[in-house]
Amino acid sequence: MDTQSYSTLSQARHPIKKAAIIAGVSRTTLYKDYLETGKISKKADDRGKPYIEFGELCRVFGLEKCLDGLHKTEPDTKEQEDTVHNQKILHPLTQQENNINTHELIELRIREAKLEGEIDKLKALMAEKENRLQEKDSIIQNQKERINGLEVRYDRLLEDTLPKQAFGFWARLKKFLPG
Repeated sequence: MDTQSYSTLSQARHPIKKAAIIAGVSRTTLYKDYLETGKISKKADDRGKPYIEFGELCRVFGLEKCLDGLHKTEPDTKEQEDTVHNQKILHPLTQQENNINTHELIELRIREAKLEGEIDKLKALMAEKENRLQEKDSIIQNQKERINGLEVRYDRLLEDTLPKQAFGFWARLKKFLPG
């Protein structure tokens, strides 16, 4: 397969059956282990037919395996025409992208997919950290309330246990008066 064919297929959206062939797994395995678990995302074209982008396959299965899988698929002309038509409508920049080395383009798309995955992971970590901070704030607030309650109890106990002393003029005068 020549470089132009790699370029067309690497940018194409592959039906589920062809995506399974490229990935080197059965269609059932692709559905059960990857699509249903969310490891690979599928989309639908304007006619509602599901497809998987080549970059998604490379992200999950690796570039080498996907390039080997491209050798196994023989594109039929109608499907290739549909792909080219959809590319012109959905991706007007693909003509400019064709000028870039095909392998570089594939690597960039794979890197983009990996970075998007890392961004999602970082967002999840940030949400987890925020939850932990809220839990810590709640624990700190509860501890402050508990300490305040203990201080109040301590003050009351201290008042109850210490003898009350009078400090005013009449209290001092009573010491000298009989009875």
